[in-house]
Amino acid sequence: MTDYHALVKTLAAHLTADLLTTREHSGTLTYATFGHSFGATLSLAVAAAVTQETGQPPARAYLSAALPPRLQPPDNLADLPDEDLLAKTAADGGTPPQVLAHPAMRTLLLRMLRQDHTVRRAFPTEAATLQTTAPLTLIAARDDPYAPPEAMRQWAAHTTGPIRQVTIPGGHFAAIHHPRDTLALIAADTTGHPGDGTRRAETGEPHVP
Repeated sequence: MTDYHALVKTLAAHLTADLLTTREHSGTLTYATFGHSFGATLSLAVAAAVTQETGQPPARAYLSAALPPRLQPPDNLADLPDEDLLAKTAADGGTPPQVLAHPAMRTLLLRMLRQDHTVRRAFPTEAATLQTTAPLTLIAARDDPYAPPEAMRQWAAHTTGPIRQVTIPGGHFAAIHHPRDTLALIAADTTGHPGDGTRRAETGEPHVP
């Protein structure tokens, strides 16, 4: 799927159905959303659509390693030749070398990458007016060359709720390469009980835009 609005609508429909079923059975509804890099903007757009359908925003939305839409540069990577796109993906460090070396997996990966980058082209315009009332937690990696902590703070313009920023060590894929620490951060946020992550995070002060 390469259409931004169709993708948001499809994902929101699936999530809404699951959440309404949960509310019907339990009588209550509490949920949070998480998105990393490409998925951060998409997760917030889906959360906004789900809020319209359910009448309830997420308790908190977690955005990791992502620039807000108006700061995102034009994405023309879908037009690159196969080898150039694979080289760029390898250099980013988020894909295991075994996947890049396997012919069948490489073919599948190329198709997915082209679809992702085609959708991402729409972010700076189609997601520019994205708004939520949900509190945001911004997970920023200290050495991320694509989404530095100071730029991530500008997500504040996309919510009427409070935000806080957590700075973690590492580069662009730090939150994904250390999932236990990321889940521990989320657990501490949503339940008040820290998980068993061990890497140190620097937590910024809450901010109301």
